[in-house]
Amino acid sequence: MLASFFRVALRATDGIAAYATRRAAILDYYLHHSGEGGNITNWLDVAKTYSDLNQCGESYFTHNISMGPMYNLARLEDDATLNGIVANDVLTAKMWPLFRVAKNSFFSYIYAANVSSPEAGAVATANAQLAQFPVPPRVNVPVDLRASAEYPDHQSGCIDQVVHSTAVDVGDRPVGNFLWQHHPWGLYDPGDPYQTQPGVDYLVAYWMARHHGFLTDDTAGRCLRWR
Repeated sequence: MLASFFRVALRATDGIAAYATRRAAILDYYLHHSGEGGNITNWLDVAKTYSDLNQCGESYFTHNISMGPMYNLARLEDDATLNGIVANDVLTAKMWPLFRVAKNSFFSYIYAANVSSPEAGAVATANAQLAQFPVPPRVNVPVDLRASAEYPDHQSGCIDQVVHSTAVDVGDRPVGNFLWQHHPWGLYDPGDPYQTQPGVDYLVAYWMARHHGFLTDDTAGRCLRWR
């Protein structure tokens, strides 16, 4: 996250004369700071230890907090050596294996957009899952898949969760405020018919996929047009 903040600041001030001195100071700190907290080299050493410490997805949202900034860091880092570490040693080696079977379209697009050779099928699977989003309004209806033949194997030690070597399809999951920050294994949710969600989780994933050419416009000129 810290590295991402620095890279966004450098991008936002690039070529703006009034910020030239500040930008130089930001870049120097980013690359060379030797005091408490270190610099990008030290931050990436920490990032290379990325792992999942959740037992039953109780803090799964922390992955969303990490993957969002990773999108900007991976695409804005312009030092070839540092970018290689970000894309290969962190995103590909540590993060992607945690989400390969999670059916998390948002995370999959972040990964595929920032590595030179994405894993075969990663984008196709993400597209198929995103296509399952229900039409609005997104009401928090009850979900009970505990006896579903689609998800027969349950995770030992985790209440009402499918085995973690797979995931519940997006079209079958409980509605969430931002689907991608919730773990993908839930088989039961009592729901709340008085709550609806805005669908920004669909929109951010959809437009990311359009931007990177993972999806094409299937209704050209009808409503929104990418520029």
